[in-house]
Amino acid sequence: MRIEPKFIEKNVRLSHVSYYKVGGDALFFTKPETISDLTQSLIWAKENNLPIAIMGEGSNSLFSDDSFKGLIISLGGLRRYFWIHDELLYVESGLSNSEVCEIAYKKSLSDIFWLYKMPGYIGASVRMNARCYGHEMSEFVTHMVTLDDCGKLKTYHAKEIFYGYKKTKLMNSPEIVLGTFLKLSSKKSKKDIRQLMQKCLDDRQKKHHFDFPSCGSTFKNNYSIGIPSGQIFDKLGFKGKRVGNAQVSPYHANFIWNLDNARSADILELASQMKSKVHSELGNDVELEVQPIGKFSEDIYHSCGMDALGRSHKSLEDSDKKFWTGLFYYPKEKKDTQLGEIFNLHYLSLDSSKDYDIRSKLVQLRSLSDALKKPEQAFLKWTVQLKSEDLFLFDKKNSSSTGYSDRLWENSVAEIFFAHPSLEHYCEFECNPHGQWLALEFEKYRKRRYGIEKEKTFFENYWQKNIEYHSDFSDSEKNRLITF
Repeated sequence: MRIEPKFIEKNVRLSHVSYYKVGGDALFFTKPETISDLTQSLIWAKENNLPIAIMGEGSNSLFSDDSFKGLIISLGGLRRYFWIHDELLYVESGLSNSEVCEIAYKKSLSDIFWLYKMPGYIGASVRMNARCYGHEMSEFVTHMVTLDDCGKLKTYHAKEIFYGYKKTKLMNSPEIVLGTFLKLSSKKSKKDIRQLMQKCLDDRQKKHHFDFPSCGSTFKNNYSIGIPSGQIFDKLGFKGKRVGNAQVSPYHANFIWNLDNARSADILELASQMKSKVHSELGNDVELEVQPIGKFSEDIYHSCGMDALGRSHKSLEDSDKKFWTGLFYYPKEKKDTQLGEIFNLHYLSLDSSKDYDIRSKLVQLRSLSDALKKPEQAFLKWTVQLKSEDLFLFDKKNSSSTGYSDRLWENSVAEIFFAHPSLEHYCEFECNPHGQWLALEFEKYRKRRYGIEKEKTFFENYWQKNIEYHSDFSDSEKNRLITF
């Protein structure tokens, strides 16, 4: 086994790091603070054929009692945020729901007051389209950035992700929500917003949400039944029912408490009984909202309906009649050799009323080892795609010329940068839809490493021959593609 990155811990008790306080040991555990650290963790685990699972605060995760013989990645280290403009906020996934609410509160924006004191991180709330107090995440998300199990960084429009009540593309897809763009526009006085936030807290306390660790609602609401799941389980007599140290809340029958060192097997036995009785008494079905992670017995897997959650795998060990579920990545017998594909972060500090659709894609064409052996062959493919109506963003001055254009940055361009944390110099590549391009290499403080003529000659000889332009520049063309 290759040596793990220094920020990966060994033999971490999951009951000590999850909100529910349940779970066995994780063989490996990490809380990356950058996308680079996260990517290194994924590569290392996949190279060593280890299963991978992702957690936020663990407020909606239920880890198996079995040891997790793989890597658990916590997103709690991804905590950056910034305002694109006064109504558009970008937040990384490791900020808590309450923290994001407070960030909006400081700007006197009331849109997400309902997130206050909702356990969990914002990334998980987006992933499952969290809903409460008459609102849900899909109302406020414009775009999101994800990373999949093949190392692809993607940007989505909200309309591509959200399907309805607690149903999204991401819930059955191996993708990590890295960051989210939130459109917030409802202005109120800070006093009024604080009152709305306090009402949320008062209501949660009234329902005893915080008396003991829990994952909140164990099951989603089935609206075909006509009443919330909590009321269903109340009518069926589950309030206060107990298995081991797991107990259905006496105040809210869709909550299962961990009274003290409860096992996940106890919690899921209660859940199995609840699900079974709804089916036998009402002829209806309810679906788990809590997300089990790890290995579970075949009986509990089927009785709790874990197959409906997706991302499930039968154990590779023939003698181990258990199912893996809730995984981000499950090792195959052969290592995954798919090449990486990266979608750039999608945002523009422009008119917020217009939905710009300018995307970039970076594809690795060959392995790094092969590229080092044959540096004259193309290694990366960079594509910039935009709708024809977005072409106004690019200056048409001197658009009749093509090829190398010094000082291209003085006009609107698409840019891509390449750097290494241990090196002071870096490369910058620029292009526009008119076929003009510029390649620069800088030392620190943006000092150009070569003189202009040497730079131009170098990149024309060793780089331009791999440039292709896919655009006829006609007004009727719907998409413009510039591929390097």
